[in-house]
Amino acid sequence: MEQVAVPSGYERVVLPFGYKFCPTDSELILFYLKSKILGQDPIVKKKSLDQDLIDIIPTIDVFSSNPDQLPVGDYEHGSCSEWYFFSNRRKGKILTKDGFYRVSSRNHVYMSKHKKELIGFVRKLDFYHGRPDKGSKSQWSIYEYRVNPEWLQVNEMDHATREKILNVVACKVIYRQPPKPEGTFELLGVRDVELFIKNQEMDNVELELNEKDQKENENENVQLELKTSRNERDRKGKEKDQNEKGNERIKK
Repeated sequence: MEQVAVPSGYERVVLPFGYKFCPTDSELILFYLKSKILGQDPIVKKKSLDQDLIDIIPTIDVFSSNPDQLPVGDYEHGSCSEWYFFSNRRKGKILTKDGFYRVSSRNHVYMSKHKKELIGFVRKLDFYHGRPDKGSKSQWSIYEYRVNPEWLQVNEMDHATREKILNVVACKVIYRQPPKPEGTFELLGVRDVELFIKNQEMDNVELELNEKDQKENENENVQLELKTSRNERDRKGKEKDQNEKGNERIKK
């Protein structure tokens, strides 16, 4: 299987141990895609890194091949099963030699939660094996980010930059691991661990609520049994009194 090659001019960035490249949607557009389009360095060169972080995202033709043919093995900066690339935008049907991409969702990207300025757009494309009429969905997805042309305004005479705004995109490639059989284990990434802990906390809260409900139900059952027992005792007491009174009448 032929793999897409990283351009020869690309220099691999070496990050310090423990560092991972996992920008938010707005950060990816604000500090990386915008800088790529304008030909600027997104971050001033740091002495500790000794390289410009623009090189952390290589530029390739993402949609020219299947996702498993992308040079993900050369990308070492993201979280587990997550890779970033710059690419040219594709419009219409996106077909590869062995499959096709299908858009499954579209969303807006804003400056921040508090500043609702529309800076870009993101669409999710799922990869399918086979032909569009009878394809099977794979574990691969790509989130494609592009800049809002109305937000990033440039000189009308700067045709080259205006062309980049419309056609240059940032892509986040994701591979979702298929469900594992019971009794198997695997190494987890940071986000996987965070999600696992969050799910465990939710399970614990749900367990506490269930235990609380169970105790309340048990208390209600105890109260009901006590009430039933008292009623039964009162009923038997009344029957006994009535029987004794009846016996006294008979004796008289």
